[in-house]
Amino acid sequence: MALGYLSLLFIIIGLVSILGIASLFLLKDERKKSIALYTMTVWNFLISILSATSLPSNYILQQILVWAIGFVGVIGTIIYVRNKSLKSLNIANIIVAVAIILN
Repeated sequence: MALGYLSLLFIIIGLVSILGIASLFLLKDERKKSIALYTMTVWNFLISILSATSLPSNYILQQILVWAIGFVGVIGTIIYVRNKSLKSLNIANIIVAVAIILN
Protein backbone atom coordinates (compact mmCIF):
# COMPACT_ATOMS: atom_id res chain seq x y z
CA MET A 1 0.00 0.00 0.00
CA ALA A 2 2.79 2.43 0.90
CA LEU A 3 4.62 1.75 -2.36
CA GLY A 4 1.52 2.80 -4.26
CA TYR A 5 1.53 6.15 -2.46
CA LEU A 6 5.24 6.58 -3.15
CA SER A 7 4.82 5.85 -6.84
CA LEU A 8 1.92 8.31 -7.00
CA LEU A 9 4.08 10.94 -5.27
CA PHE A 10 6.89 10.27 -7.77
CA ILE A 11 4.52 10.69 -10.72
CA ILE A 12 3.09 13.93 -9.30
CA ILE A 13 6.57 15.35 -8.65
CA GLY A 14 7.61 14.42 -12.18
CA LEU A 15 4.55 15.97 -13.81
CA VAL A 16 4.76 19.21 -11.83
CA SER A 17 8.47 19.46 -12.63
CA ILE A 18 7.95 18.88 -16.36
CA LEU A 19 5.08 21.38 -16.54
CA GLY A 20 7.03 23.93 -14.51
CA ILE A 21 10.17 23.64 -16.63
CA ALA A 22 8.07 23.91 -19.78
CA SER A 23 6.42 27.05 -18.43
CA LEU A 24 9.84 28.56 -17.69
CA PHE A 25 10.76 28.42 -21.37
CA LEU A 26 7.45 28.58 -23.25
CA LEU A 27 5.72 31.54 -21.61
CA LYS A 28 5.96 34.81 -23.53
CA ASP A 29 5.10 37.39 -20.86
CA GLU A 30 8.12 38.37 -18.76
CA ARG A 31 6.01 38.84 -15.62
CA LYS A 32 4.54 35.35 -15.93
CA LYS A 33 8.02 33.97 -16.57
CA SER A 34 9.32 35.58 -13.39
CA ILE A 35 6.38 34.16 -11.41
CA ALA A 36 7.13 30.73 -12.86
CA LEU A 37 10.79 31.18 -11.92
CA TYR A 38 9.94 31.98 -8.29
CA THR A 39 7.46 29.09 -8.14
CA MET A 40 9.96 26.62 -9.59
CA THR A 41 12.63 27.83 -7.18
CA VAL A 42 10.34 27.04 -4.25
CA TRP A 43 9.45 23.71 -5.89
CA ASN A 44 13.16 22.89 -6.32
CA PHE A 45 13.81 23.64 -2.67
CA LEU A 46 10.83 21.50 -1.59
CA ILE A 47 12.16 18.61 -3.66
CA SER A 48 15.60 19.00 -2.12
CA ILE A 49 14.09 19.02 1.39
CA LEU A 50 12.18 15.85 0.56
CA SER A 51 15.28 14.21 -0.92
CA ALA A 52 17.60 15.18 1.92
CA THR A 53 15.24 14.10 4.69
CA SER A 54 14.50 10.78 2.99
CA LEU A 55 18.16 9.74 3.07
CA PRO A 56 19.51 7.80 6.06
CA SER A 57 21.29 9.86 8.70
CA ASN A 58 24.70 8.35 7.95
CA TYR A 59 24.61 9.43 4.27
CA ILE A 60 26.04 12.83 5.09
CA LEU A 61 27.82 13.43 1.77
CA GLN A 62 24.68 12.68 -0.25
CA GLN A 63 22.60 14.95 1.99
CA ILE A 64 25.09 17.79 1.53
CA LEU A 65 24.99 17.24 -2.24
CA VAL A 66 21.18 17.38 -2.31
CA TRP A 67 21.16 20.58 -0.22
CA ALA A 68 23.80 22.10 -2.51
CA ILE A 69 21.65 21.37 -5.57
CA GLY A 70 18.71 22.98 -3.80
CA PHE A 71 20.73 26.12 -3.16
CA VAL A 72 21.83 26.24 -6.82
CA GLY A 73 18.23 27.01 -7.74
CA VAL A 74 18.14 29.78 -5.15
CA ILE A 75 21.37 31.20 -6.59
CA GLY A 76 19.74 31.25 -10.03
CA THR A 77 16.86 33.29 -8.66
CA ILE A 78 19.25 35.66 -6.90
CA ILE A 79 20.98 36.23 -10.26
CA TYR A 80 17.65 37.31 -11.73
CA VAL A 81 16.70 39.50 -8.77
CA ARG A 82 20.04 41.32 -8.81
CA ASN A 83 19.89 42.09 -12.54
CA LYS A 84 16.33 42.22 -13.89
CA SER A 85 17.09 41.84 -17.57
CA LEU A 86 15.89 39.32 -20.13
CA LYS A 87 19.36 37.78 -20.36
CA SER A 88 19.56 37.20 -16.61
CA LEU A 89 16.02 35.76 -16.66
CA ASN A 90 17.08 33.22 -19.29
CA ILE A 91 20.23 32.31 -17.35
CA ALA A 92 18.21 31.96 -14.14
CA ASN A 93 15.65 29.78 -15.95
CA ILE A 94 18.40 27.46 -17.16
CA ILE A 95 20.00 27.24 -13.71
CA VAL A 96 16.68 26.49 -11.98
CA ALA A 97 15.71 23.93 -14.64
CA VAL A 98 19.05 22.12 -14.25
CA ALA A 99 18.65 22.13 -10.46
CA ILE A 100 15.18 20.63 -10.73
CA ILE A 101 16.39 17.95 -13.14
CA LEU A 102 19.31 17.07 -10.84
CA ASN A 103 17.03 16.81 -7.83
